[in-house]
Amino acid sequence: MSSLSKRIKSGIIFFIVVAGALLCKCTFLPLLVIIGAIMMGEYYSMTLSKRFFREQVFMISAVVFALVLLFLTFVTGLGHKYLLLTLIPILATCISLIFTATSESPRGSADEGVIHDRVRGAAHLMMPVLYIALPLLLAQFLVFDGEGSYTPWLLLSVLILIWLNDVGAYVFGMLLGQRKGSRKILPGVSPKKSWAGFWGGTLTTFLVAILLYFVTRTLSLLEISWWHWIVMAAIVSVFGLFGDLFESLLKRACNVKDSGNIMPGHGGLLDRFDATLFVVPVVLLYLKLVCVI
Repeated sequence: MSSLSKRIKSGIIFFIVVAGALLCKCTFLPLLVIIGAIMMGEYYSMTLSKRFFREQVFMISAVVFALVLLFLTFVTGLGHKYLLLTLIPILATCISLIFTATSESPRGSADEGVIHDRVRGAAHLMMPVLYIALPLLLAQFLVFDGEGSYTPWLLLSVLILIWLNDVGAYVFGMLLGQRKGSRKILPGVSPKKSWAGFWGGTLTTFLVAILLYFVTRTLSLLEISWWHWIVMAAIVSVFGLFGDLFESLLKRACNVKDSGNIMPGHGGLLDRFDATLFVVPVVLLYLKLVCVI
């Protein structure tokens, strides 16, 4: 099977699984937990490998705990104060890191390189909280309203915009961006990412946003004005690019091609959701500022 056919097949399966899980409140939380745990595992595999394994488990547990508690605040009215309980596994991570670093360092050692290595390890342990956990937590605000009612259509629409932006960028990039003399965006970070692909993906996203506006309005799924869809398309195009470039920079720094191999033709879940992690917080911020949600 060719690389392109693998990419198309795994992409279709991915869309069916994620979209299907989003449609039901009962499967939404397991979807978030599984995606979050796998992406954090991929991040740690790239940056820390098997070092600080116990601390990695603590941090993944903290994120899973936070996702579950926030879900319960929407569904059952559990107070937001209980989210502070997630500080327990985070504190356990910090304490464990101190003992691990101490046990690995020779007694009386004051080598500056050793200290810097421990600091880098601590930074990589905490980074997924901001990079991965926060966007997944904020995604819940796109599916729950103030009364706890579950409506998946907004988040699903944003994901469709992101995925089809990626498809458009890939197609236009392959057709026009690989020609001799075509301009690359940041070749030092992502050698294949071209301006032709970016503008092709942007055009695709705007067209899909207009289509989603008519479909969701006709079926009474969402009551969002067309200009908000245009703004969301622009956010997806710009911040999706930032998310893609950030993960490319991370992989280049770690000297790996893909974050994982769970999706043939795509790589890992972090490769698949790199744009989503940047887009979701900005879309939520915009919709909150204009009082759409």
